[in-house]
Amino acid sequence: MGKLQRIIDDARTLYQKDRVIFALLILYCTIFAGFFFLPTDAHRDVFYLSLPLTLYAAFRDREFLKQFYVAHKARILLPAFYLGYLAISLLWSDTTEEGREFDKGKIFLFLPLSMLGIFLTVKRADIAYAWLVRAFVAGALLSALYILPLHWIENYTSKYIPRLEGLGRAENSVMAGYLYSMALLAVVYAKTFVQMAWKYRIVIGAIMILVMLCTMSRGPLLALGVAVGVMALQKKQYKLIAAGLLTFIVAAIVMFSTGLREEIPIINRTDTGRTQVWAQSIVQIAERPFFGYGVGSKFTYDYVVPSQRVEQASHPHSFYLGTLIQGGIVSLALLLGIMFLVARGSLRLCRETGDGWPLAVFVSFATLGLYDFGGVYVNLGVVWVAFWFQYALIMAREKPDPVI
Repeated sequence: MGKLQRIIDDARTLYQKDRVIFALLILYCTIFAGFFFLPTDAHRDVFYLSLPLTLYAAFRDREFLKQFYVAHKARILLPAFYLGYLAISLLWSDTTEEGREFDKGKIFLFLPLSMLGIFLTVKRADIAYAWLVRAFVAGALLSALYILPLHWIENYTSKYIPRLEGLGRAENSVMAGYLYSMALLAVVYAKTFVQMAWKYRIVIGAIMILVMLCTMSRGPLLALGVAVGVMALQKKQYKLIAAGLLTFIVAAIVMFSTGLREEIPIINRTDTGRTQVWAQSIVQIAERPFFGYGVGSKFTYDYVVPSQRVEQASHPHSFYLGTLIQGGIVSLALLLGIMFLVARGSLRLCRETGDGWPLAVFVSFATLGLYDFGGVYVNLGVVWVAFWFQYALIMAREKPDPVI
């Protein structure tokens, strides 16, 4: 009851001190947790509710924001240029889908506002960051405890168990695998979980891994492995790295020499057609290398699966290629600059505070982006919590800063 009482006391104190920030914190905790269970429309509705509160808080704290802007111009202007450039690219986009201009144009307004809301919330409330991370993990854990039994009950008699699909933004199996990997990284590396007993962290982590395995998504597993490796390297845990590599090599030898891989669905899955999609994307990029086709243009990519059936992909399955298609070399250069700022800020935060979650998430996101996602200029979705929200959280927690 001691921890629960402390949470209640913290909430009461914040409510009495600043009701606007308290309301924003509740809404953003709902948004963070909602990635795992809220339908798209409901998730966006919660986000829309936060916008007027963000505008009010920004107007109220405008003097502080001016000071912060002067001290951190480069980190604010670079994302602004990137988002603005892609918004302007609508002028040379071939938009054949009704309403697409508005759908893509509103990102330029809503994404910065959401980042501003998170930034102000974490700046004004000491408890905000911990609450957001806990809400994210709680959403992952509770949804996992709901979908795993249902998945088993529905398929326990099946010879070939289908890939698990989650709820909300995790409805897609790949995105489910990645979201749950982010929750796992939070349990392992977020400072707010350090005081939790290892036995509880192991149990939560095992549930997250089980969901990832049931999704049969290899990309998130690979991105998770790279993130863990980089975090071990950053902490100079060379023995852990050596043990991990040795385990991987031995497991690979056993699976491929004994035919065991044929019995493991996640390993034995057929070709997904990514190389065919990438080849078509590269041809497109070569046609308009500098400014791209504009963010409003929409393409599909045909690929042939082993059964000789032709299927279609709605994006190039690499946000690096997707960025080149949308805005050419100009947009990719701006994006890489933003990624450098996120990498530097998350590394500094890890070393100064001991919180490694932003760094681990960035590494996993940069890795997964090599072979998934269609771009980072998108509506509210997984990219926001994995990249843009992390950027806002890093800026809000770095020291020193002007005093509000």
